[in-house]
Amino acid sequence: MRYRCDAPQFVTFLGGDSDGLHWGFWYDSPAHFPVVAHNFARDSAETWLDGVVEVPALLRKAIAKATDEASAELDAEEPAPDDDGEIGYALARWRSLRVVGALLDAVEAIAAPFLAEAPAEPGCPWPRTEGNPTGSPALALNPDAGTVPRHVISYHGTDDARTPETLAAWMADARRQLEDGRPAYAQALGLNLHWLDADDTREAGGALLLDAYEAQGFSAFAEILKVHVLHRDLPNVGVLRGE
Repeated sequence: MRYRCDAPQFVTFLGGDSDGLHWGFWYDSPAHFPVVAHNFARDSAETWLDGVVEVPALLRKAIAKATDEASAELDAEEPAPDDDGEIGYALARWRSLRVVGALLDAVEAIAAPFLAEAPAEPGCPWPRTEGNPTGSPALALNPDAGTVPRHVISYHGTDDARTPETLAAWMADARRQLEDGRPAYAQALGLNLHWLDADDTREAGGALLLDAYEAQGFSAFAEILKVHVLHRDLPNVGVLRGE
């Protein structure tokens, strides 16, 4: 699924917990292997990198944390059945996690021979910005694409100082740098505005991000953005693919 403010570079594969928490592959460029990131769609505007590049490692980390939590609950009180004869939540959760862990063991065992023969995927070698820009993790940007001003990198979606006049000036500056062959500022600011989803900057911000993608040859991101903007107001979208 895609949440309304998700960056085009963020491809979700797992959701759960509270406040719209979801995980996905973050692509710094279409030519490089993605990293795993997550954000809370109904909370703050940060997106965090998870420090792993493969789904099994992420799942094992999440399963271990949840199992520890369930075990602590079981140690704290006797897991007696409730009034309806159902086992307690902590015990049910612990058992379910053990099943999921065993399933993951089986999947990894089956996949191991294929993964051993698979070529190594190239990770993105570009340096990352410091901090979490609005709507994205620390961005890995091609050094040839220019730099991103600190006021974009350090913004987290809650600063009322960004007046319409300030935003207009920033977009104009980013547009000038884009036309001079330095699209990094336009990409970072475009991602900011995409997340903020404000009525007065939605169209101009979308155009800025689209042009930044196309200037860098990121046609895959550009196409996702076009479809996302076109259908942004749909509450949900069902997709069926025939043979």
